Amino acid sequence: MPFCPRRCPYCDFYSTDAFVKVGEYLDALEREAVLYAPKISWPDSGAVPDSESGPGSGSVPFLEPGPVSGSVPFLEPAPVSGAGLISRPAPESGAGLLSSPGPVYGEEPISEPGSLSETWPHLGSGPILETGARSWEGPFGSLYLGGGSPSSLDAASIAAVFKILERFILSPGAEVTIEANPQDATGEMIRLWRDLGVTRISLGVQSFDARGLKEALGRLHGASEAFAAAEAVSRSGAELSLDLIYGWNGQSLADWERDLRLAVNLSPGHVSAYCLTPAPGTRLAEMLASGEMPPLPDEGLLAEMFLAAGVILETAGIRRYEVSNFARQGRECQHNLRYWRRTPYLGLGPSAHSFDLATRRGNLASLSGWARALREGGSPLAFSEAIGPREARLETIMLGLRLSEGLEAGELATEPALEEFVRDGYIFREGGRLVPTEKGMLHADYLARRLA
Repeated sequence: MPFCPRRCPYCDFYSTDAFVKVGEYLDALEREAVLYAPKISWPDSGAVPDSESGPGSGSVPFLEPGPVSGSVPFLEPAPVSGAGLISRPAPESGAGLLSSPGPVYGEEPISEPGSLSETWPHLGSGPILETGARSWEGPFGSLYLGGGSPSSLDAASIAAVFKILERFILSPGAEVTIEANPQDATGEMIRLWRDLGVTRISLGVQSFDARGLKEALGRLHGASEAFAAAEAVSRSGAELSLDLIYGWNGQSLADWERDLRLAVNLSPGHVSAYCLTPAPGTRLAEMLASGEMPPLPDEGLLAEMFLAAGVILETAGIRRYEVSNFARQGRECQHNLRYWRRTPYLGLGPSAHSFDLATRRGNLASLSGWARALREGGSPLAFSEAIGPREARLETIMLGLRLSEGLEAGELATEPALEEFVRDGYIFREGGRLVPTEKGMLHADYLARRLA
């Protein structure tokens, strides 16, 4: 969802502080949801249809909003920064992202023998709309409300988002995540999110260091608010995930280790530890280039910080399962795993991205432009790119080498560079898979370029 009270200096996601446009956003989100939702009629009340019901039968599985307990909660938009459903690490800022065994927009029917529709039955099962959009029948395995700062929306607005997303079908027990700023995660708001069906709350803590939070990262909250929010999330029964950032200017290895230990003390099921990156066009990049901000830590210190995260978190039972993500057994972020495993996903909202195995598409990175296109019956897309065999191979290798599960060896087993990487301790073989070591994860992009 695109709304955020203030852009952090390192943020390169699309966002806006024009909260006066929330009504315009909700109107456009509903229009976009209509484009991609199953083309079936909806009941007036939340009744679960009998076993004969389903797509094409005139109704859909639907439950009244309420604390999730394994059945489908209301279902709404999801991740990223717009209105849709999906989660990091995509450069999306739409309204939300839904990951699914289902498709996203297609220009033409997919029905030839051996096509994607056979591998992913939900792809291409809906009618082609005038805009070139294809309906996604679902069910979706996860929903992610990202941003922007979705937690900055008031109760009525966030409830409206969920109401709009009821058009989509979530699988029983689907993971439903909302990204939240600590200062927004009050007991009252957490109860609301839980009542709407949120099962997982990702807190943007970033650091517990006052100097890092205010001077380096430009955050609005303090450490005390982060502690209070984390404890409130845990009391609510929602899955607690903490986002941390390392590598800010002036941070020492000891500072980072302290942040990690404080995070462990909050007993999260999941921790994301991202290295601060001065993306082009950000305020951070400008301040570094002008000398307004002192240089960031060198690569040697960053490597030590990367390894320290593994030692401290894994000692606490929070295992690295992706380069920047750690979780207790069985508590990995299912939404993001679908990204890294190249599962189709649908994104809604300005700047949101979608992927259907053959095509990647992105919405306009402008709330006004995206909303206007939908209001006038046009396409909200900024781009659409086909993914050929070479691109798909590179993506599979790059994403697979970021995961502790690795990837199928396949034809890579005969790559000349592979023996070198195994010998030097970057990769090991396990069954028919190639699995990166922690040293290998530190250099995942380099390994992928060599192997691809």
